[in-house]
Amino acid sequence: MLYKKENKKLYFILPAILILIFLVKFLVNQNYRSKSNLILRVKGIVLKNPNKVGNFYQIRLNKINVKLSKSQAKKIYQGDYVELIGRLDKRVIWGFYKQNWLIYPELINIDSHIFLNKQKPEYYLLQIFYKKINNLNSLIIGYFRKLFPENDASLLAGMVLGTKDLFNKQNYNYLKDSGLIHLAVASGTNIAFLFIFSLSFINLFSISKLLKYFLVEFILLIYTILAGFDPPIVRAAIMLSLISFSKIQGRKTHILWILGNTILLMLSFNTDMLVSLSFYMSIIATYAVVYYSNYISLLLEVARRKLPLLENFAFFLKSSEVSQILAVQLWLWPLLLLVFGKVNILAFFSNLAVGFVVPIIMSGGILLIFASAISMYLGQIIAWFLLPMLGWINFVARLTSQHAVFINSKLSILVVSLWWIILMALLNIKKIKYV
Repeated sequence: MLYKKENKKLYFILPAILILIFLVKFLVNQNYRSKSNLILRVKGIVLKNPNKVGNFYQIRLNKINVKLSKSQAKKIYQGDYVELIGRLDKRVIWGFYKQNWLIYPELINIDSHIFLNKQKPEYYLLQIFYKKINNLNSLIIGYFRKLFPENDASLLAGMVLGTKDLFNKQNYNYLKDSGLIHLAVASGTNIAFLFIFSLSFINLFSISKLLKYFLVEFILLIYTILAGFDPPIVRAAIMLSLISFSKIQGRKTHILWILGNTILLMLSFNTDMLVSLSFYMSIIATYAVVYYSNYISLLLEVARRKLPLLENFAFFLKSSEVSQILAVQLWLWPLLLLVFGKVNILAFFSNLAVGFVVPIIMSGGILLIFASAISMYLGQIIAWFLLPMLGWINFVARLTSQHAVFINSKLSILVVSLWWIILMALLNIKKIKYV
């Protein structure tokens, strides 16, 4: 493809607009409902099923986070019209970000039926859309439960849809302690596979490139909502969308520009991302894979050539998977020590042990959904193929969790920042001698 000559000024227009939008939304949100201890009535459509956070559940209505008990959460589903009354609590997260929380809420009204509200007619369309999404989500989870044992069904639901509610406490702790908890969140790999699958199917029809682009984007949007807007999914969807649109326009764009604008878009839509650990982990892991894994590969090649003993592990050291996992761990461990104060040393080995099956399970899980929609017999065939791999992940998680070797050290933000600066500085080394 012949790319258009770039106007460098255009590279700064979109980031500037997004920064402005983010700053305005940030200032508005920080001053929204500035007083605490108000008795507040909140109502609206639930856009996402209640999310479990520690010992309570959370939903978000009209810029306010609502803290629900387990019994209340069980009554509320995506697409429901909900009215609550409770006490407003202003919380400061990480020392700088203010969040509005409705605590000790009382459920005034829950209406799961679609109705036309004359005062808020937009609720009607929202309810129809999100009810359909919730029904689709329930249908998919039903497929998983029919085709897999409980532990495998919960793991697949986490990997494909980001659903954590199916995990029992013991298995969830195994994933957390083994360093595999990221598998309980839908991955950007799913978006990449769905993008390729959707585009391959749409290419069978003679329609314009722009229409193909919008159809694929609509499919990615539906999946992003199904996955509960998990940051890795949103990040991957935006990045792929920007890359695809640039190709349609015949423009060549730098991956750092794509990643930077993706970050700004995510923050502009939801300023709460500023205090989302999953958001930071997704961005840092992406940066590590894109920019640092090649450097790690080069270092491993140097080590292999200088240390003859390592020749026996040549196949292992040349694997791109090894360099990617090492790169991600180097960048993420300081963040995990900052937030949690401990990291399992065996996390590298557990990720390495399951790394080769993760993309197969994620793509196979999406394929299983389409196959099961056609026939449960087709779904069962794919399930038999995925079952040993899901069992392998559960086995590795249990083994490395039960024999965990933790580094217990609470790092400061200054130490973490210094560590990342050193890693970035290492990329500026111009020459690495092979012999």
